[in-house]
Amino acid sequence: MPLSLRSSMRALISRLQRDLQRVRDLFPLTARGVLIAAIAGVALRDLAYGALDFVVLVFGYAALLLIALCLPLTVLGSFYLARRLPQSVEPLRIVAGRFLPSDFRQPNLRYFPLVEVEVLMDEAGFERREVRSDEGVREEIRARHRGLHDAVGRQFRVRDAFGLTEITLRRRLGEVFVLPDPGRYEPSLDLISATLGDEHSEPFGAPEGDRIDLRRYHPGDPARFIHWKIYARTGELMLRSPEIAVQRADRIALYLVAGPGDEAASALALTLVKALSHDERIVFGVDGTPGLIHGAERAARAIASSRGYEGPTELSRFLDEAEQEGPVALVVLTPQRTGAWLDSLEAALRARHGAARAIIGVDGMNGRPRSFLRRVFFRDMELEGQASTRDLARELDEVERRLRAQFTEVFIADRANGSIVRSPSTHGRREAA
Repeated sequence: MPLSLRSSMRALISRLQRDLQRVRDLFPLTARGVLIAAIAGVALRDLAYGALDFVVLVFGYAALLLIALCLPLTVLGSFYLARRLPQSVEPLRIVAGRFLPSDFRQPNLRYFPLVEVEVLMDEAGFERREVRSDEGVREEIRARHRGLHDAVGRQFRVRDAFGLTEITLRRRLGEVFVLPDPGRYEPSLDLISATLGDEHSEPFGAPEGDRIDLRRYHPGDPARFIHWKIYARTGELMLRSPEIAVQRADRIALYLVAGPGDEAASALALTLVKALSHDERIVFGVDGTPGLIHGAERAARAIASSRGYEGPTELSRFLDEAEQEGPVALVVLTPQRTGAWLDSLEAALRARHGAARAIIGVDGMNGRPRSFLRRVFFRDMELEGQASTRDLARELDEVERRLRAQFTEVFIADRANGSIVRSPSTHGRREAA
């Protein structure tokens, strides 16, 4: 079959499905209502009048009368609701995985007895619930993943209390901006600023500071900077902050690689961008949005809209533009699962000289499978897809192994507990050289 004919057939089938769905939404009788009306009609014809059964006569007419009563109430209630529904609502900004209130207010059908309205989300990945309080009914919605949606659809099912009649109205109301859930991530500025140079200053530049500052030890910090004398006296782990070296790369290129399993990496990217948005030395980029991204708001929108990107990474194009004003130190945030991005990332790193650091965003590093009760009764809002814990661990091991061969340093950032630890046996090309 020619490709054009196949495309035409698919478009025709899709249009027929939409038309049938529209007819089904506006047809006022449910399957229960049609069945009861048919049974009542047959019973009246064959038993009530044929056999003069007055009991069947009473129940048959009662069933038809009930349908005749509910039908106009449902139709009028649907017409009233369609007139009262807002054409749009204010743009909504929420965090993935959390129920947060929206600005939508559902019209009340208190003037229509026996009629009720059920509101459902008409978009995959969204859930809705109603919270009742003294101020009335408030709508809260939750998104499974990050994303930038022009409008989110809702279904308004107007039905009677007996389930005999029903009319469905569909509306697409307002933009929804879903940000990734940061979990327990905190902006680790040392993780980024240390990429500006090595541990010693360049001979032709003046160092910006000495190794004299002390701070508390955090998991993942290099053990060689621990001040052991202070630990021997006080029992507290204190870290000597290394001087910031002066070398040619005086800017940091922070890049988010989008792909399967990138929710944790996108959350870390958003956390870092918010903390570093005032620093002019930071340039940011993300797959799916060409060019350099400036400002926390633009970066947040780019991170949200990168959801679903599964092509090769656009890191090479980003670096070509970022290095037009001079060399940059590279920090790449990567997904925890393999994909088309991995081969293209390796190719981009082979063609580039200089230090580079990779941070893999994960959701839990303990590798323990969920309990039977949790798998049955709870849905995980953080892990993507249907991959098992064993498959995720296997893919993470492969991602970590391949990144260690290309990057100077590889870190693993766990969104579940906020820890950022250095990958063991990091032997990037620069150290091997």
